[in-house]
Amino acid sequence: MISIPNSQIGQGKILRNYYFNDKFNIPKDKKIILHAGGLFSPSLRVRDILLSIPDWPNDYILVLHTHKAPYPMSGFSIPKEYMNKKVFLNDEPVPFDQLDIIYSSCDIGVMVHGSTDINSNQNLYFSDLSVGKMFHYLKVGVPIIVRRLPGYIDLIESNQAGVCIDNPSEILPAIKTILNHHREYRLNAVNLHNKWRFELHHMKLINKVNELYNSVY
Repeated sequence: MISIPNSQIGQGKILRNYYFNDKFNIPKDKKIILHAGGLFSPSLRVRDILLSIPDWPNDYILVLHTHKAPYPMSGFSIPKEYMNKKVFLNDEPVPFDQLDIIYSSCDIGVMVHGSTDINSNQNLYFSDLSVGKMFHYLKVGVPIIVRRLPGYIDLIESNQAGVCIDNPSEILPAIKTILNHHREYRLNAVNLHNKWRFELHHMKLINKVNELYNSVY
């Protein structure tokens, strides 16, 4: 069996762009925490992220980059006092070849995906947690905050490419932990991507297929 990671293609490197700073006129001394993805599904747990916002210092900004507004199925609303102050919502589509600009326009990525009911369908539950977009962050050297799961503990936390959490109250301490050693976390993030980038492991599959083919023919 050959396992191919759900990762990105290409050599990673540390980048810092200012797409959101420029678009929303966010001062560059603010720390941007990015959630990239939809809002409507409970499995995305955006509500958990918002629950942590009241304790955030004024220089921490949450950007939600998603695909379309409004969100009648989301089951929550962003408090009006947060909008365009502590929380910014970007729903403009971006071409795939510009995704590195989006993911590098933040200091930390947060993605606490996962169904709230593991008993409903364990295969769906765990496949939902295998989110490929975390490697978008790692590719540009952005540390991430993810849920504390066995695979994520080994991959992300053990390599100090981010922090694993269990509940919303841990998001702010996780942000502070990363920012206190931001350079080290950024280096670890991009090194982790480079170790697991897609084409390296895909090539193992291609080589094995060619080997089997040549042995037959």
